[in-house]
Amino acid sequence: MNGGQYLLANQFAEGNVFIDSNEITRGICIDVAPKIISEAVACHLRPDTIDLDEGLDAFFTDKDYFDNKYKSDNTKLGQALQQIDKELTADNNPMFCFNTEFYFHLAECVVADSIPTFKALQNVKVAKRSTRNLLFRKLLLGKEFIDANLYNDQSVVDAAISCGLSEYHFFRLFRQAFGQSPRQYIISKRLSAAHDMLLRSSCGIGEVAEYVGYADIHAFGKAYRKQFGHSPKIARIF
Repeated sequence: MNGGQYLLANQFAEGNVFIDSNEITRGICIDVAPKIISEAVACHLRPDTIDLDEGLDAFFTDKDYFDNKYKSDNTKLGQALQQIDKELTADNNPMFCFNTEFYFHLAECVVADSIPTFKALQNVKVAKRSTRNLLFRKLLLGKEFIDANLYNDQSVVDAAISCGLSEYHFFRLFRQAFGQSPRQYIISKRLSAAHDMLLRSSCGIGEVAEYVGYADIHAFGKAYRKQFGHSPKIARIF
């Protein structure tokens, strides 16, 4: 593992963790009781998320649980762990309290982060669960590659190569899991970034369009309006 990553697994996980560093490295292992996870799941099974069935609870306790490593910046749990790291290392603070509320909060983060994974896994049409998990790990690697190269000239082919899938296989599985093609995902992410820039920076609309890969400001405006329902000028006003 590299810095800024964490591994999420359940009691059935086996194996070793390799830390890719030549220096002394800090790490922490936190065990959240299955009962707390189940209670957090129950809180999510409310009318606005009724599409989540009871399989979400079993998802965490299954022997074929989707254990995987994640980047801390990309998840609620990762951000919580980063905050814990800061508090534990601040002036060698010995007063950090691993109380019940601490575990409740982590359980809520685990469940919230896992809902998209749970849904996406159910969408991957593979009969054997171990194969499905393997393919989904590859998909997440390809998705991470896309996120890391969002504004570069890397293509969907490069993303597929990065995770060891053919372009067609990557395209088909990505669309199954996430409900959109890799290209649609890239466009959506770039437009979301543009939206944030328009709200939070003083850059002109043309500058923003160019930054997210649109040489034609009119094409940018059309795509932006399709995703957000209004023109970039209105976003700038607000």
